[in-house]
Amino acid sequence: MEGSKCPKRLLNGPCGGGSKGICEVTGRECYWVKKYLEDPKAKEFYEVVLDGEFRIRDYIPRSRPPTTPLMKSASNRSKLLIYEFCTPMPLMCNTVRQDLHELRKVYNYISLVDRPFGKYHPSSTVLATLAKSMGFDVLLHMSCKHRDRYSIISDIMSLAIADVRNILTLTGDWPIQGKPVFDLDSTRLVYLVRLLSDLGIDHRGNRIMDPIVLHVGVAFNQYFDPIELEVLRLSKKIRAGAEFIVTQPVFDDEIANNTINYLSKFKKPMIVTIAMFRNQEQIRTFEKYLKIEMPKKYIDVVLSPSRERKTYHIESLAEVILTSHKVCGVCISTLGNHKLGIEVGIRILKKCR
Repeated sequence: MEGSKCPKRLLNGPCGGGSKGICEVTGRECYWVKKYLEDPKAKEFYEVVLDGEFRIRDYIPRSRPPTTPLMKSASNRSKLLIYEFCTPMPLMCNTVRQDLHELRKVYNYISLVDRPFGKYHPSSTVLATLAKSMGFDVLLHMSCKHRDRYSIISDIMSLAIADVRNILTLTGDWPIQGKPVFDLDSTRLVYLVRLLSDLGIDHRGNRIMDPIVLHVGVAFNQYFDPIELEVLRLSKKIRAGAEFIVTQPVFDDEIANNTINYLSKFKKPMIVTIAMFRNQEQIRTFEKYLKIEMPKKYIDVVLSPSRERKTYHIESLAEVILTSHKVCGVCISTLGNHKLGIEVGIRILKKCR
C-alpha cells in the first residue's frame, strides 16, 4: 500500500499538518510532496483512493438540497457567524453548560473541536448532544487520528440519533497524547460519511441505518506549500462528496483575500476561520504544526494586554471577510476565551445588521 510510506498511512495525498516539504511526524521530507514534485500527474493526486476494506467503491455522491439551518444559511450566503467551542484545560465541568448558555445568547451555530493536537478534551459527540439540546445547530469536527472506522461509524450513528447533521471531516494532527490510529484519511472519511448518509450502508455494504442527510465538510490549509498540492487534495475531497469548506485561521486581510480567491473556483459554501490565540505558547504550537510564521502585527495583538485591541482586530477582519460575496460566513475561535468570543460576536452582529 503506497500510503504505508507515510507515517499516517494516508492514501490520498499529504495531511494538512506538514508544509514546505517537511513531514510533521518525522521532521524529514514529506513522502507525498516528494512524490508530487517527481510526478505531479500521478493518479493518487486526482482519483479518490480507497483501501481494501471498501467493498463499495463505485458510488458517486450527488449534490443535495440543504436540510440543516447551517447549510440552508450557507447556501443562501446569509453570512453565518459560528463560534468554535474549545474547553480550557484543566476542565471545569460545572462551567461548560453555563458557557454554552451564555454563547447561545449571541451565536446560533457552534463548531465543536475533536481533541485538538491530540490532547485531552471532552468528547465532541457528547458536547454536540448537549449543544443541540440548548438550541445550537452544531458543526462537529470528526478526525481520524485516534479512532478506527468502526468507532467513527458508531459515533456517526449516535450523531444521527441526536440530530447533529453537520460534520467537518479531518485527518487530524499527530497526537501529543496517546497512540495514533489513522485508519482513514479525510478523503476516505468523506466517502464513508456519504455512504452512511445517502445509502445507510457502511464501507463493506452492510445496511446499518436508515439514510439520513448528514452534510459533510472539509478543511483547507491555505498555508500548505506547495499550495497546488493542497488544492488538488481539496478537489479529491469534493469528488468524494464534500459539500462545504472551512479554512484554517486567517490573521490579516491579505491572507483572507488570498484564501478566498483560491477557494472561489470550487463554488462550494466557504467558511473562513478567524482565531485569537491566548499566549506565545499557543502561537508556537500552531506555527510548529502549520510551518508558518504569523504576521508580527498579529502577534503584537495577541500579546497585548488590551482586550479592546483583540476584539477590534477580530471584528475588523470579520467585517472584511463578510463583505465578500464569495464567503458564506466566519468561524470565530478564541481557544477557550469565551468572554472574548461573546464580546466579539455581539460587535460583529451589530455591524452586520
